Amino acid sequence: MSRIRAFLEGKLPLAQSMFVFIVAPRGVIWLGLWLVGFWPYPLIWALLPFLAADLVVFLLQLTGFNRATETHLRSHGSMSAVWGGYLALLFIAGFSFTLWWGVILAALTPPELESYADQEERLRRETYSLTVAENGRDLVFAGEITFGLTKRIRALLDETPSIETLVLTSPGGHIYEARGVARLILKAGLGTRVVSDCSSACTLIFIAGTPRALSPDARLGFHQYAVLFGNTLPSVDIAREQAKDVEFFRNQGVSPVFLGRMFEQSSDGLWYPPNDLLISAGVISAP
Repeated sequence: MSRIRAFLEGKLPLAQSMFVFIVAPRGVIWLGLWLVGFWPYPLIWALLPFLAADLVVFLLQLTGFNRATETHLRSHGSMSAVWGGYLALLFIAGFSFTLWWGVILAALTPPELESYADQEERLRRETYSLTVAENGRDLVFAGEITFGLTKRIRALLDETPSIETLVLTSPGGHIYEARGVARLILKAGLGTRVVSDCSSACTLIFIAGTPRALSPDARLGFHQYAVLFGNTLPSVDIAREQAKDVEFFRNQGVSPVFLGRMFEQSSDGLWYPPNDLLISAGVISAP
């Protein structure tokens, strides 16, 4: 404490006053401000007392240095060290202001908003539910087949190797995503079961399973493919896409007669074949 008092009274050499009582403490304060920058969201009310304390410290440092310069001038009469010290103080004040300004701006900035990609992913997930049943053997999917579904199902299959059956309830959705899920089912050797309605792209997922079953009152709905903006997109050949999936159904053991009727219904309606036809055509496994 005696040395601090000596500094404040201007009794210490100018160099010692600058480096020991100004530069060194400033370095510690700057390090603290730098570390504060790593906080996720520093609170402004928590920083205000530290800002006030830093201001008081700087005023005391300035007072001690002013008195040290008076002592220095009386003893040596040289102004070069004095001007050098004041330039250093000016730099210290500017740098401290810059650091504090950055910290305060960070404190006042609201938490980062949800990115567009995360928002889209969240909105897509809200269109369906995907859960592992309590028995650990059924993966239950209900809702729209949308982007990212294949990725989620793959992750759940990796996490829960005991899954044996994918349980479906869906009005359909994206054909390309349905194909991705179908490939996963084939690779994992899963069965499929419908508990309500499984229509459009959902049937592509269903047919990938072995065995394939319908619960009582469950239905499979078929119709022609369509794109969101009609048949005006030159990069989408609906007939070719339908032909790809007809071939996939054929490879899964579905009869040629049924394949010929799969896409007769226009995209604004649905064809629900009766269970006896589904069994005879090889669409669902025989009981």
